[in-house]
Amino acid sequence: MLTIKISEFTEYTESGLKEYLDIQNETDFKIIIRKECNFPEYPKINIANEYHLVAYSFSLLADISTVFSYFIPSPYLKKAFFCIISTSNMGLMAETLFTIIKGLYFPDPVFFELFKDNMNQYFEKLKNDNKYCRTAGLLEIGNAFIPEPDL
Repeated sequence: MLTIKISEFTEYTESGLKEYLDIQNETDFKIIIRKECNFPEYPKINIANEYHLVAYSFSLLADISTVFSYFIPSPYLKKAFFCIISTSNMGLMAETLFTIIKGLYFPDPVFFELFKDNMNQYFEKLKNDNKYCRTAGLLEIGNAFIPEPDL
């Protein structure tokens, strides 16, 4: 099993990721996304956003994998998020990882907004199609930290 810490691949291009994956010759992966926010040090909305973004990122990985499981860290602890996947399609794996890296770590606000819009559309489509979200646990925690609106 190959461990990939997403934050360590921010300098890679999509083709560089594909080359790296091909060289490693693995089909089982542990994908780690570091946790930036923990409660109560960060505002609730930051916690909600982080859990939603990771839920979407892991959903993208689940969509390309034959085996998928994930770990939900407590919002109160600084433990990393991770998932376990299996895939033999390294081209699709590189494309998906590159999308996640750009969405989570590139300082381009335009791409970040596009990533968030795609996330919202993805989860809305699941809801409208009455399909189960494979990262529902992350979504539920994120939803629990959405602040109540001021009246």
